[in-house]
Amino acid sequence: MWISYSESGEILGMVMLAPHSKGGHLDNLAVYESARGLGIGIALVQQLLKDTAEMGPSTVTLTTRIPEFFSKIGFKIAGCLDDGSKLMFIIL
Repeated sequence: MWISYSESGEILGMVMLAPHSKGGHLDNLAVYESARGLGIGIALVQQLLKDTAEMGPSTVTLTTRIPEFFSKIGFKIAGCLDDGSKLMFIIL
């Protein structure tokens, strides 16, 4: 789990990866509403990807209803699920 803190120590956001043998699945990304728009979510995902890549060639997957956000980071759409969410991946 990666966590972003304010200068005063308050949690601003977090991201979690469920690891597997070939990388992992991004399970959760959350940023407090008051901290949105500050680049915290992107920074958290980029740090997750950097740390995961350091372990060797990897693939990170996720499902989302906001594919535009993850496309900016380099994720590609692999398919659509019945609930309208998108399956996405990035190869590191």
